[in-house]
Amino acid sequence: MKKKYYILFLFIVIFIFPSCKVFNPTRMLRMGSFPEYSDINLIKGEQLYRIAPFDELAFSMLPNDGEQMISGTNQTNSNSNMGGSGYKVEYDGTIKFPIFGRTKVSGMTTRELEQLLEEKYALLYNNPFITTIEVTNRKVIVFRGGNSSSVVSLTHDNMTIWELIAQTGGVGDAKAHKIKLIRYIDDQPHIFLIDLSKLESIETGNIVLQSDDIIYITPRNKFSEEIMFAVTPYLSLFSTLVLIYSIFR
Repeated sequence: MKKKYYILFLFIVIFIFPSCKVFNPTRMLRMGSFPEYSDINLIKGEQLYRIAPFDELAFSMLPNDGEQMISGTNQTNSNSNMGGSGYKVEYDGTIKFPIFGRTKVSGMTTRELEQLLEEKYALLYNNPFITTIEVTNRKVIVFRGGNSSSVVSLTHDNMTIWELIAQTGGVGDAKAHKIKLIRYIDDQPHIFLIDLSKLESIETGNIVLQSDDIIYITPRNKFSEEIMFAVTPYLSLFSTLVLIYSIFR
């Protein structure tokens, strides 16, 4: 009689509980009814970082093509050295600059912004020189199933997926053919499937990361471990109930 109970119980656990997410409760970012993956060609050709809302920028402006940098004169506190750190790109993609007011910078590369600022400062200074513009707070978020996650700073303008994975310890025992890149484009979320399992897809790993990208490395299924982990408490409960039933019977 007990054998029948066990068989019935196992049938219920294996075929009904998974639909209730008892198995893999920590698994994130299941596709569900979300639209299909976006076309990877939409971002594959992008080779430069582009400034985005909430980025923080730092730069300096020097007159006379930066002559004081070569001559060694110290004028950092004078009006001839403009710029500084803490210029934050607001939600609408603009920065409020001294003198020039709000300026649209979202979507520009750092070089394009350098050229724009040199044109603007040329109205006030002779041969303005803009030092390299740095984005000081750009980052991406990396999830590895339900086991670990990290926030990784982008250290340079063209940091790629390959570099990110190498920096965070590789793929491990996850699925190299099923890495999800989540990126907002025109305020809409796009999910791109990154397959790094084949040599032919090596160029896919060279996609340049943008600030606030989310990388999700899909974990490998471990059905035996997951089933035992999920079923053991219920088996214990069921055995206890059967024992109580047998005693009172």
